[in-house]
Amino acid sequence: MSQNKETCNDNDELAWFNLESYSELKNEKNKNSPNYIQWYSLVNDRVNLEAIIKASKDDVRLKELASTLFEKLKTHPLRPLGFEHHYRGRQHETNTSTVKSVTESRLNYLYSAMTNSKESKSFLVDEIMMENADNVFDGLAHVMIDLRATDEQICSDFKLWLSKWRTKVPKTKVVKGKYNKKIKSWANALIVPYMDLELFSLLTNMKIKKAKKLELLLPKSKIDERESQRIRLSQMRTKVFNPMTVHVLEHLKNKN
Repeated sequence: MSQNKETCNDNDELAWFNLESYSELKNEKNKNSPNYIQWYSLVNDRVNLEAIIKASKDDVRLKELASTLFEKLKTHPLRPLGFEHHYRGRQHETNTSTVKSVTESRLNYLYSAMTNSKESKSFLVDEIMMENADNVFDGLAHVMIDLRATDEQICSDFKLWLSKWRTKVPKTKVVKGKYNKKIKSWANALIVPYMDLELFSLLTNMKIKKAKKLELLLPKSKIDERESQRIRLSQMRTKVFNPMTVHVLEHLKNKN
């Protein structure tokens, strides 16, 4: 994909976009508990599709797959695209449902998140992450295990570490409560249709002008209010559509 994007000036190119197609998401504000199955699918599908689009630069087969999937998304944006439940390329034969090895992408995400965090008094990765209100690692911990020790010692030490660490982090029900509020904010902020416009630009290599994007997303908002909302959406995009959020939503989906 070329770095120089063509500007999308033709309304016909965006004729597929209809904000009413996402109206079902507005009902989230009236629910006591979000539809975690639906939100898992919405986020997981778009994370996978974005990965395919980015990987399709020199792969005709992947380009065709990305185009086919995006056509499905354009027609029915809230329907599942059919991706497997687990984020592709991130599984390993040693992983279990609750214990997984740290991947390169997670390490990069952690480093980026900590680099962007305010100065912390802690030197522990997870304590630094917990200081961030938008932390997508709620309920997760990253540890190092010395495999030179015996299984008995590792199990004994891990049990001790777990009992101590449990006192430092919120209980699962608190995490769930946080995501109830987060998902309602995602629905109200129009983050899903915003992401679909971003995917369109990424797939077609066409840049949608800010004014046009805001007109599509916020047709009833005052022009002077739109820019602040666009900045918020831009910041939310990377926090919502990433493998870590997929992991948390999968966990919540399986518990409800």
